[in-house]
Parts: sequence; structure tokens; C-alpha cells
Amino acid sequence: MKFKNILPFLALTILVSCPPKADKLQFRSPGEIGKLVFSRTELEQIRSGMHSSQEGLLCFSSKESVNGSIRKELPPASSLSIAFWVTPEFTGRNGTIMTLSKKVKDFPIKSNLSIYLNKNRIAFMQQGKDIRKDNYDQRNHFTEYFLERQELEKGVPYFLTFAYSEHTATLYKDGRIYARYENLPDLENTQFITLGYAWNEDGIKYKFDGCLDDIYIFERALDSIEVNEVMDYTHFFRNGR
Repeated sequence: MKFKNILPFLALTILVSCPPKADKLQFRSPGEIGKLVFSRTELEQIRSGMHSSQEGLLCFSSKESVNGSIRKELPPASSLSIAFWVTPEFTGRNGTIMTLSKKVKDFPIKSNLSIYLNKNRIAFMQQGKDIRKDNYDQRNHFTEYFLERQELEKGVPYFLTFAYSEHTATLYKDGRIYARYENLPDLENTQFITLGYAWNEDGIKYKFDGCLDDIYIFERALDSIEVNEVMDYTHFFRNGR
């Protein structure tokens, strides 16, 4: 084999044996994917007012009065997405992850949107409609549809996304569709975003056990490709790479 003919072979060998480093990979940031109405800036405001953290995470415990709330005005919306990492340390009836409300002390049933875990399944209330119940209004028993949803394991980080558009909410777990619900009302205006708990007549209740990180709220519904883009971006950088 002549020398000039072996050069392309050597170049290919070097490229295969020495692939580009992972830190050279290009990711679109959440801000490049869609307009953000809640990002790390607001998350850090909440984090700075709390004493509970774990390696930069925002952590909550049902045994402590650890919670966070921020005044954040959001206009009425017919399209919205919320994406975040969550590590549940919870098994039980109800652990509230996030609430969008008009008042800081609104009950979940009165809030614009409340995302929580119930029996370690992802659930939410939107404008008073509880998606766990038959036709959203029968409160005597859970629907089989909800009970068939996969339970989240304690101590395992998950990337969850709530995408709402055209009266339909799609829940994603780790970039894949977890559930879809239709015939939902549009979201009314929001004044407060609260993390880690909800309220009832007795005060703070439904406390969340677990940790949150990389919370982003977009002003429109993300599609499945964009959900995975946000997940890949945040997963890459949250692991310190």
C-alpha cells in the first residue's frame, strides 16, 4: 500500500478510536427552545430563602416546615409547559410538588394548577378539576385509568413535564408520554408559584418529601422532541459535565 493511500485509513482510525468529547456536544438551552416565564433565576430566589438543600437541589420534608413560594404573575393561558427534575422520597396519599395560584394560601382544589404525587403516581388538579376521578367530578373512587399509571420509585430522579394546549394536558416521564387528559379548562391568571406544599383549613398540608431541580415554565406547550431536548440539556449539565 502506497503512503498516500494509507493516510485516509489512518485518519478514519484516529476518528473512530478518539471520538469527540461529550463536552463538545451541542445542546439547545431551554431558553432557546421556548420563551421562559420561570427559570433558574426564580428558582434561585426560592432556594436562597430556604435552608434545606442537597448538592444544589431544592429539598423538602413532610416532617419539617420547609417550603418555598415566590410572587410570579402569569397571564391566563391556553398553552403552557412545566418541566423539572424530581426525586421523590414519598409514599402515600398526596405530596404537592408545585402549585400555581391567585393567592399564596389557595387550596389545591381552588388553585389554577396543582401538580403532585398520589400513591406515587403523577397527578394534577386544573381549575378545580381532579383528573384522578371519573369524568373529573366523581370523588368516590379512583378511575382505573389513573390506577394503571406507573408508580414512581423512592430515591430515583425523574424528569417530568406537564404540557398543556387546546384543552389537553400531556404528562411526560423521562421524555415519554405518561398520561394524557382532555376536556380541561384553560388556566386563569397566576399570582404565586409555590413549591413543596399546599394549604387547607388547618394551614400547610400535603407536604412533599423529595428534591426538585431545574424547574422551567414555558409560555407554550412543548412537543415530545422539545421535551427530550430540555431533558438532555438539563441532565448533561446537572451532572456537572
